Amino acid sequence: MSEAILKGITLSEGIAIGKAMFFNDVEENYPKRNLGKNEIEGEISRFKKAVASSRNDIKKLQKNFTKQGILEIVEILNSHLEMLYDPWLMQQVEEKIKKLKINSEAVFKTVLEEFKKKCSDDSFFSERYKDVLDVSKRILKHLTSRQKLNANIKNGIVLTHEIIPSDIAEADEQSILAFVTQKGGRSSHSAIIARAKNIPFIANVDIDKLDIAKLKKVIVDGINGKIIFNPSKSTIKKYEQLKKELKVDVSGNEKINTALQTQDKVNIKIYGNIGSIQDVKVLFKNNAHGVGLFRSEYLFLAKKKLPSEEEQFKIYKELAQTLKNYPLIIRIFDFGADKNYIFSCEDKYSYLSDESNPALGCRGARFLLKHQEILDTQIRALLRASAFGNVHFLVPFVSDVSEFLRIKQRMLQIKEDLIAQKIKVAPDIILGCMIEVPSAAIMADAFAEVADFLSIGTNDLNQYLLAADCANANVSHFFNGLHPSLLRVLEFIVKAAEKKQKRVILCGEIAADKRFTKLLLGLGIKEFSVTARYIPLISHVIKNLSFIDAMDFFTKVKKISDNQQLQNYVINDS
Repeated sequence: MSEAILKGITLSEGIAIGKAMFFNDVEENYPKRNLGKNEIEGEISRFKKAVASSRNDIKKLQKNFTKQGILEIVEILNSHLEMLYDPWLMQQVEEKIKKLKINSEAVFKTVLEEFKKKCSDDSFFSERYKDVLDVSKRILKHLTSRQKLNANIKNGIVLTHEIIPSDIAEADEQSILAFVTQKGGRSSHSAIIARAKNIPFIANVDIDKLDIAKLKKVIVDGINGKIIFNPSKSTIKKYEQLKKELKVDVSGNEKINTALQTQDKVNIKIYGNIGSIQDVKVLFKNNAHGVGLFRSEYLFLAKKKLPSEEEQFKIYKELAQTLKNYPLIIRIFDFGADKNYIFSCEDKYSYLSDESNPALGCRGARFLLKHQEILDTQIRALLRASAFGNVHFLVPFVSDVSEFLRIKQRMLQIKEDLIAQKIKVAPDIILGCMIEVPSAAIMADAFAEVADFLSIGTNDLNQYLLAADCANANVSHFFNGLHPSLLRVLEFIVKAAEKKQKRVILCGEIAADKRFTKLLLGLGIKEFSVTARYIPLISHVIKNLSFIDAMDFFTKVKKISDNQQLQNYVINDS
């Protein structure tokens, strides 16, 4: 077979050269075995041991990734661990073992089919099903003799229909060099983990067309979304050179808040996105200029109950004191959408789980204004903590100026109440607004008038702007770059903020994608907020760019209206 090329969609950038390894991970038909009366308790015990072993697997992985500072994976694994402690799934299996008198593996298939049916008409639970499936497969590994993905693979390019997050989390990067799948989206947990581990990953490739017997070497070009089968010697040489050029030393060994400038001495700030106090330690290793986005709701999602004012205050105070005078931007609770399950134990909020389209439902500012008691409790805790550091506040998912103003007014009222009670608060309240829905983007000038700063949430903004569900593989190509429409909207927001002399911070995956750093600088972004581990890489890119050159580059790129042409132009330049 001579050299052949297939196109796909890049989920994780990078270049890999290795041997094709097909991995069959389709749902297996586990043999059904009837149990005698005296075997039932033993079978339940076998199942419980498999669950306990699965918990230990995840805890070990979390410990390892926490040490490495790869906190995106820790968060995903935390949702899996929470599921393994959730009595619903475990009780379902135990009850069916007793009722059906069959083995755990066969029972699992029944439970999963029931859950899948329940999920089919609900986008929120549909996404949760993927996590349930992942956890189930982990348990089944301990109930059966199924081999792990790493087994017998060396310098391998894994080709499979679909890959679950756990398999990528456990993949040995020295043995498994890349993934190529038929299914997958850029915002899937599998893609997030692959990017966090720097493993190239390309999806939307028709695996069934390939004949493993005829494949020798494979090149995964995660820059241009290509898979090259049986490459020629000259092609291999070209990609080996490209791999060397892409390998940059970005170890974070500088002190926090070290000045960052472009080659022509323009000051740039890079903050870190965090979800816990532990994340702050990683910031100090990676030369952050502070915290650009603290997702406050992440602290409490696993508890499935609302935190008290005192619980919140202690955490916010500790964060503020740890960061000293460096900025700490705390996003007020962004409940709703994919974070509904925190309220499963509180009847008064149960309607959230029943929303037919949670992404367009009661979330962020809408939810907070509907439930004033939650908002007031958090504002009191935040204002009390503001006396202990450089704390800024951020309002999420705002679609109307009146929503922002109502929250701002409530904050000022509570500040006056605290001062009257002789409770210390910071003299100035710095309140920002998240721009992540089209209505807010269009009204950016009005928001810049009333907010102290704007923070652009590109993940949601991209999704709503393009009317494309980021979790839907059929439209995942929209999330493979910086769409011309998003580029124009970003420029509009930046100019609106500049007119009012307000800061703009860019958050989201695009901010951490080095392919677009030059373009973003060119349109006027001077403050970025990214996951801590990407700070050294983006800093390295910025140090080697000229701001004036970036502006010229943006002027050329913004004339391109075709999405694919824009991506090709930008990627070829990077």
